Amino acid sequence: SRAGRPAISFPPFPLCRSPVPPPCVKTNEIVNTVGAGNALFSCFLHYYNQTGDSTLSIRNALLFASYKIGFIGTSIGFMTEKQIEDWRELIWK
Repeated sequence: SRAGRPAISFPPFPLCRSPVPPPCVKTNEIVNTVGAGNALFSCFLHYYNQTGDSTLSIRNALLFASYKIGFIGTSIGFMTEKQIEDWRELIWK
């Protein structure tokens, strides 16, 4: 900090404020959590860039990361957009 103030300060980030808190999502048994954060963030960015809808994007990202941790290895266990859509319709009608 500088003179009691943080060196870097960020304004509130409204992008991640969802009116509905997403529930926990389980699509697979947990096998390996390597890459779960990357999967969550990359899926969120993918859908947010397409739609501008943070609620839809975080829901899709939760599904994607939940599915990913059910596989061993970092290069397998990726859902297609169709699979994400199908799961989303099942959970959040």
